[in-house]
Amino acid sequence: MAQGSVQETEIQTLDSGIYPVLDLLPPQLNLRRKGDFIEVQDSLRKKWLLLTPEEWVRQHVVHWLLTQTNFPEKLISIERGLRGRRGGRTDVLGHDREGRVLLLVECKAAAESISERTVLQALRYNSELAARFIWLTNGRIHKVLEFSNDGSLHHEHAILPGFETMLLNQ
Repeated sequence: MAQGSVQETEIQTLDSGIYPVLDLLPPQLNLRRKGDFIEVQDSLRKKWLLLTPEEWVRQHVVHWLLTQTNFPEKLISIERGLRGRRGGRTDVLGHDREGRVLLLVECKAAAESISERTVLQALRYNSELAARFIWLTNGRIHKVLEFSNDGSLHHEHAILPGFETMLLNQ
């Protein structure tokens, strides 16, 4: 083990309130301790990040997208700024093969609820992005919304469909 590196089980032992077990397949994370903080190496962004409770969920979500929905890594972007008047920053975006936004993911820390405020935040972001799917999650509670081409709510899913299924009827 490299100097300063930390096992995922050590983190949960240190504070399972901050880094709880989530209702998502756990990723193999490359972690290190930096002073009083723990950092995670983000494989998509190619950099070390402070492992906040929200980042803990985001890392699980990206792993889920890659392994359970077969979303291509090159079609996922993380923490992208929005251009609209209100600005904002999306947690995770999944694109179709033509580069259009297919999926908007809003991550919250496990201790936060998926509230009406969370839904409204995602809908505000989606007014600019026009993603067909929105996944709201804190790692334990998941709300997956599918929209029709006209922007109206089409269906609420219990679980996020696979990448190829999301592309159907686009």
